[in-house]
Amino acid sequence: MQLGGRRIVQVPPNLTYVERKIYRDLPEDAMLIYELELLDLPAKWDAEMEHRLASNAGECNDDPVA
Repeated sequence: MQLGGRRIVQVPPNLTYVERKIYRDLPEDAMLIYELELLDLPAKWDAEMEHRLASNAGECNDDPVA
C-alpha cells in the first residue's frame, strides 16, 4: 500500500474476540470491519523490506477504497 492508500479489512466472527471475551458487548456473530489508511512510514527504513516491496510492486492493487 502506498502512502495515503486506504483499505477495508473485514474480520469474520471466527477470528474475532469471541474466544478471548475481551468485549462482552460484542455479539458472537459480529463481523468486524476496519478501515485502514497508511499515513506515514518511519524515516528509518529496513533495506530488506524495501527490497521485498520493490519485488512485489507489480502484484499489488492500490485502488483507493470507495
